Amino acid sequence: MQTSSPRDRVDKVRERIHFPRLDGLRSVAALAVVVAHLESKKGHFGFGEHALPRLLFLGQTGVSLFFVLSGYLITFLLLVERQIAGTIDIKKFLIRRALRIWPLYFLILLLGFFFVPQISFFDVPGQTEHLQRHFLLKLLLFLAFQPNLALIVFAPIPYASQAWSIGIEEQFYVAWPFVVRRARSVVAVATTIIAAVAIARGGVELLRAFAPLGPRPRFLVELASRFFLYSRYECMAVGAIFAALAFEGRAAFLRTRAASLLALVLLCLFFSFDASLPFLGHLPQALGFGLLVTCLAHGPNEVGPFRLLETPLMMYLGKISYGIYMVHLLCITPAGKATAALLPPSAPSLSVHGLLYTFTLALVLGVSALSYRFLEKPFLRLKDRFTIVRSGAQDPTH
Repeated sequence: MQTSSPRDRVDKVRERIHFPRLDGLRSVAALAVVVAHLESKKGHFGFGEHALPRLLFLGQTGVSLFFVLSGYLITFLLLVERQIAGTIDIKKFLIRRALRIWPLYFLILLLGFFFVPQISFFDVPGQTEHLQRHFLLKLLLFLAFQPNLALIVFAPIPYASQAWSIGIEEQFYVAWPFVVRRARSVVAVATTIIAAVAIARGGVELLRAFAPLGPRPRFLVELASRFFLYSRYECMAVGAIFAALAFEGRAAFLRTRAASLLALVLLCLFFSFDASLPFLGHLPQALGFGLLVTCLAHGPNEVGPFRLLETPLMMYLGKISYGIYMVHLLCITPAGKATAALLPPSAPSLSVHGLLYTFTLALVLGVSALSYRFLEKPFLRLKDRFTIVRSGAQDPTH
């Protein structure tokens, strides 16, 4: 099937750029994180024997997919802006990102640091009791969009630590438009980032696995290993590479039915097995997701399962996926305690899973929908004042 390159279509997308299937894919990533965290917390509610530990990897998988999606979408839109306007208005770009990210981000910080800890109902064993230690430093790191550094050094902040990935994205957003505006080859810069991260991470993991280290060096190496776990810059760089290749018309194969079928196989594999590797982390997975995202954005609409991503439900869940990601931990606790109040730990697994997932999804989707409608959407409307390239559906998330 012949398709024109995205760059050839620039003049046709001045009104709005929208990749509908990526909205649906974003919902898959968000729900994968919800499933992983729910499984990890069953023990808190007395249902530890019903936990499915083989699903825990879905959290990291979903986050990696989020990063690739973000790297892809932001890079593609920046390239279109540079093509149309001859430059990139970095001030307007940063304002748009702030309007999208900041309202819910700072609300979660307010709840996680100040309000929820005052309510014993929401206490998390092993976390709540450590919140006051180094409280000011933790708070400053989160306020400065460095929550990944806080998570590397300190115990998780109940109901706010999921923001570590938002910190990575904000760090990327500050630097990346400067790169795209000035770089002759986005692919070359992104490849350099990936290579640097892979070499550094490989060195750290070699030391961790084989070097005879004393207690202090061992501690520092462990911190470095955690840094790479909670700093997925290479995943965003992978998304940027695929976006640049697609925009420049150098990814013809990725717009074929064969590539779409390969992407479908990879999607099934990555959400069935943990594809991370000891020395490469989530890089192989990110490369597969880059292929998947490009196929969904620009490929033919002939692969049946991918059409599900364009259904109204999946696209709506994609629209509220930021809320799903940010509020789900707050919703899991009341859902779990409600389930525990209705079912004993000895209840059949089917009953436990049915009730727990029903309560959790109802709360998560309900609260996320309210967040989108009454908190996020008013700020999203303001983005039009600072938009060069209009993106997304009627109410854009990117």
